[in-house]
Amino acid sequence: MERNLYKTIVGIGHALLMTVIGSNLLAQSADVRYNNLPQQSSQLNISLKHEQFYNAWFDKQNAGVIVSNRTNDRVFVKLRFSVTLTCGEVRSQSLGYLSGDGIVLEARQTIGEAGYSDEKSTSIDAAFGVPASCRPDPNGKEKNVSIIRSVNYQVISVENLGEKDRQQAAVRAKQEEADRQSKLQLNRENEVYRGEIQLMIDELPGIEQGTFKSRLASIASQSVDSQKAAYLSLQRDLTEKSRRIAAEKAARRNESSSPSSSITGSNSRSSGGITVATTNGAASGSQTTNSSSTAKSNIVNGIDRSKLPELGKDFDGNHYRKGVNNEYQKISAQDYQALKREAAAKEAEAKQLAKQRAADQALAEWNKYQQEAEAKRKQQEESVRQVTQGLTDMAMNIMNDVNASRQRREEDARQTAEQKAIIDKANNEKANVLLKYYLEDARSGNEQAIIKVAEAYRLKQQEEKRENFLLEMVNKKYSSAATTILLVHYNDIMNGVKQECKAYKQRGKRYAIWTGILGICAYAGMTYGLSEKNYAPERETGAEIAYWTGGACMLVSPFLAIASACQFMGTNYRKQDKYINAKHVADQLEKRQKIKVSFSPVISPWNSSLGLSLRMKI
Repeated sequence: MERNLYKTIVGIGHALLMTVIGSNLLAQSADVRYNNLPQQSSQLNISLKHEQFYNAWFDKQNAGVIVSNRTNDRVFVKLRFSVTLTCGEVRSQSLGYLSGDGIVLEARQTIGEAGYSDEKSTSIDAAFGVPASCRPDPNGKEKNVSIIRSVNYQVISVENLGEKDRQQAAVRAKQEEADRQSKLQLNRENEVYRGEIQLMIDELPGIEQGTFKSRLASIASQSVDSQKAAYLSLQRDLTEKSRRIAAEKAARRNESSSPSSSITGSNSRSSGGITVATTNGAASGSQTTNSSSTAKSNIVNGIDRSKLPELGKDFDGNHYRKGVNNEYQKISAQDYQALKREAAAKEAEAKQLAKQRAADQALAEWNKYQQEAEAKRKQQEESVRQVTQGLTDMAMNIMNDVNASRQRREEDARQTAEQKAIIDKANNEKANVLLKYYLEDARSGNEQAIIKVAEAYRLKQQEEKRENFLLEMVNKKYSSAATTILLVHYNDIMNGVKQECKAYKQRGKRYAIWTGILGICAYAGMTYGLSEKNYAPERETGAEIAYWTGGACMLVSPFLAIASACQFMGTNYRKQDKYINAKHVADQLEKRQKIKVSFSPVISPWNSSLGLSLRMKI
């Protein structure tokens, strides 16, 4: 007995243990915990969601995450969320079109709100691929159960793309400003080098300046960074050239015993113009001795001295100015510099005048262009005015035609109304005459009078009185004329109902065809839109248009289907009350037209003889 009691206690304990294990492992609880880990970002709002119960029909229970961008910038989010099942299994999912690659949220964008089917991987089916031990018992009594114990998430990274773009733009702007300042500094240094080199070239003899001027001009077309090295190289060459020329001068002074020396003329333009070396053709010590012979002719040794520059300088550094007879006269260095400055001022003035003339010419051309443009604009305005006037006149003509047509319609309607009133008045008077002369005879059963009274009620457009009168004549006077008129009337009613039902059927067919077409468009548009958005992002705009067009077709097609069904519901004319009533009365009238003949024995009251009586039932 004790052994049996022990077995009973062990069995009860085992049952309780299995119950606890089953409740913990199989999870028939809807109390799901959200473990919000301390990883919220100030840039995001993150919340969790799940379906309350396990769906046994579809073998699924979804859970997901809702992520909102709180900033006005684009952010790149990497987030992973997981679902812990009651059996201990853990299912995980990462945001992104491809799991784990993250998602870019636009400013103030929210994802994951709409249901659990999202291509951005914001939801997961917790029941997919789990073992049978994690699912509820299909034979269990409790149906509203959950296989989810808890849901949590982990923010892996949040990157503000807008702030990153602004920082990169600031770095680029700072670098560009630094490059611009460096370039300006190089330009200033290069201008200094260019001015110094230009002065050095001006100090050279004219025959030596051509090469160096060409090199100086070619440097301007080089890049700013390479100009400085080119200027330094040219400066070294000019220094070397100056030293060599000075050495040659010293050698000539040592070799020459005459105090006279040849004169080198230079064009004293401030910009460093061409220097021309000339010889006066005589080595004598007196310049005034040959002045009379030089005045007789400007050409000496084949050189036209009238074309030589006004200012000159010899190898010894003496300065000269050409006189009235094209003879060079020695002047001081101060006078030479003053004349040179004066020549430079005249040249600058000439350049300024040339610029002014060019500006005046450009202004004249611009004024001419403006005048031509103004004339062209006026011509276009005139053309537009003519076209507009033509369109206005055409619109006015159309409006006048429309008004005239409307007035004609109103006049026709007025005349029609007047004619109808006249006709109605004539018909009313005729009907009154017919009723006055034939109503009494009709009530006594005169067939011709019944026809006339029916016509009178028709002329007065009193169909209800006409129908009641004819039914009275049929029931009381057994009028065949009234029966015939009523049969025609009720047959017209039945034919009208049949035509209406036929029209319902035609409209139902058209609505059904359009329902099918819209259904096909909805399926094709939404399928194409989803596939293009997933696999061809460059065609996302067209995919969006196709998707929403398909959605619109899907919304409209049920209404057309309902309209088609409503139209088909009215196609059975035999169930229409109007048809049923008319059919019933017409059948009764047709039965009255059939004559029934019967014979019955009868005893004569005069001679008590027995005979047969003929009876006709109409």
